[in-house]
Amino acid sequence: TGNESSNDLLQAQMIKAATGRSNVVILHGPSGKAGALDLESKLTEGAIAASSVADYRNFAHGRHNWINRFGSDSFVIALIGPDEQSLAEQTLALIPSDVPCVVVPLGADFAFAQVLSIYYSIRIAGWLGELQGLDPGRPKIPDFGRRLYHLRARIAGTTKRGSRLDAIIARKTRALGIEYLNGVDSKQWLKCYKTFRMQLNETAIGAIVFDYDGTLVGTDKRFDPPSKVVADSLEKVLEAGLPLGIATGRGDSVREALLTAIPRKFRGRVIIGYNNGSQIAPLDRDHVVDGEIRDSALARVHSRLLGSSTFSAAATIHPYPCQISIRPNQSTEIGSFSAEIQMLVALNGANELKVLASGHSIDVVPACISKNSLVSAVADAFAIEEASILRIGDSGHWPGNDFELLNAPLGLSVRNVSGDPSTCWNLLPVRCSGVDGTLYYLDQLQSVNGAVRIQL
Repeated sequence: TGNESSNDLLQAQMIKAATGRSNVVILHGPSGKAGALDLESKLTEGAIAASSVADYRNFAHGRHNWINRFGSDSFVIALIGPDEQSLAEQTLALIPSDVPCVVVPLGADFAFAQVLSIYYSIRIAGWLGELQGLDPGRPKIPDFGRRLYHLRARIAGTTKRGSRLDAIIARKTRALGIEYLNGVDSKQWLKCYKTFRMQLNETAIGAIVFDYDGTLVGTDKRFDPPSKVVADSLEKVLEAGLPLGIATGRGDSVREALLTAIPRKFRGRVIIGYNNGSQIAPLDRDHVVDGEIRDSALARVHSRLLGSSTFSAAATIHPYPCQISIRPNQSTEIGSFSAEIQMLVALNGANELKVLASGHSIDVVPACISKNSLVSAVADAFAIEEASILRIGDSGHWPGNDFELLNAPLGLSVRNVSGDPSTCWNLLPVRCSGVDGTLYYLDQLQSVNGAVRIQL
């Protein structure tokens, strides 16, 4: 209760000092350095306040001139740890009285003060962000900022030539359980890469089919609508004349999310493949996915799952007409659990069923079900060739639920790839994946003389 009261008082002081002021000077001693640097990063990257950081001695050696010139628009946050009280008090006493100063005490233990400084950096950023109507954990990223993040540039001499290409090929060889450059024919893989890339770049794209979870929305935010930057990118693709297909292992919830992201005028050019393509309908058409299981082999496996206390206790099991969706609990290791589901299906479904996995769920479907059904539906609906449809997903490695979708010359992954040298490559920069990877690919689309191509 005492800590809560102390935090409430500090919050009130912080908001009072920051109101109407856009600059902050963050002062610290040795124990508060980590928190001060972290706070400056949060405030700057979140565009919450223009901030500068200085320890007490450097502040005396010139950093104080900021207060001299911009004091009317500035306030001070002073992190004070063990053995810093005297110097901090003397410093603050010399700051003009019309500049608000907020003291953040870090206690008498040096190690604890370091941790506490990080704690307060998080709290203070939250308080000041709330004052500005901003969330420092989810800053609004402009289009040019995303392009800056994915800028393909390096300083001459600082990066090993070909390191990005090495990473791209290594993703493929790791899918086969082989470490790249260790017993691998690099010339052969380079030839495969160039062949795939050339065909990809030279093909006029007729449509794009996306996976949903992990590709258009992050798996940790899969129940939220696509972000504004994703929605804007999809709208640009539709404005360029390309129809879209969106394949998902889920049901109606995806349609509800997409309705908030796709303008009404384009909804007839978006087709959804629900439950891994087992049910297909345009976005502008109401469609109910729930219903009784229609497949006898699927019904047998569902009965086995419900009859096993082991499976029912470790996961949430939901039946659909042509799919069983299994969502493991947070405490369940999905890889091992998926293997057990594979075994159960092999024993009870023979060759009639297959198991598809993603980063958060396991789906059991009839063997004839595939996200490629959505590719065919898009081709038929808009009179285009299937070979011209770009496919983008995140789970391209078997038994990933995008394995079949990305098994094509225009199959691009934003995460895992298959070992097939002619399909399903991940051509993203290092440390770019998931939704960011999808946005990167869409940024490389170019429309020339009425034809849309991707240049990677």
